[in-house]
Order: sequence, then structure tokens, then C-alpha cells
Amino acid sequence: METVADALARYHRENGFRGDAMVAETVQVRLFGLPPVELPSPRFQRHLLAKHDLHHVLTGYGTDLRGEAEMGAYELGAGSLHWFVWLNNLGALWLGLLCPWRTLRAFVRGSRARSLYLDEAPYEELLATPLDELRRRLRVAPS
Repeated sequence: METVADALARYHRENGFRGDAMVAETVQVRLFGLPPVELPSPRFQRHLLAKHDLHHVLTGYGTDLRGEAEMGAYELGAGSLHWFVWLNNLGALWLGLLCPWRTLRAFVRGSRARSLYLDEAPYEELLATPLDELRRRLRVAPS
């Protein structure tokens, strides 16, 4: 049975990410196929980015422009109370102009699910959870 930690490690490997956003002091940003740029990751943002990565793992949305537009729409649909998440996802919605129907479907999918941003479970507990169990708990429908 695959845990969330296993799936997250696979996600990092497949996308060329160094490691866990929860502890990383920088974040890799890729735009338009250019090599990644390292930007500082302030402490307040780390747990938000870590949960964002877990949402990618749970939903299967990619890290390309289309995938980030879908992820932004999904996260807005699923909900968050943090200003940084709203700002980040509103920016991602602009990318949704590239694929409006996919972005709309992602928003609807998110509106039927629960967000990790609103979940009080400790990060370490989330990582130890079986992937399918967390998907069921958050009502993440198959894509």
C-alpha cells in the first residue's frame, strides 16, 4: 500500500524537484521551459507549498502551465483561508486561459473535495497515511 510519503517522493523524482517544500529554504520556479530559478521560501510559505505539492500528488495535476492552472482552480474550489494561497491561485487562473474547459473542470472537482489547507492533521501524519485513504478522506475524485 503506497503512502503519501511514497507518492510524494515519486512526484519529486518525476518532476526533478530536490525535496520537500516543508523544509526547503528555496523554491524552484520553472517558466516556459527555462531552467529552474531558485527563489527564497519564507517560513510562513513552506507549509502552504508542501500542501500544494500534496494536492498535486492527490489529484495528478501536472507541474506544467496547464497543470498549474488546473491546480490553482482546484485549490480555489476546495477552499483556503490563507491570502498567499488565494493570490497564488488567482495568478494560476490566468494560465487557465490556455485551457478553459480543463480549468473549469478542475474548479468543479475541487468544489466537491476538501482542501488540505483546511485540514488540521500534522504534516508527518499526512505523509504516513495511505494515499488512497487520504484521497477518500478529502473526497478527491479520480481524474
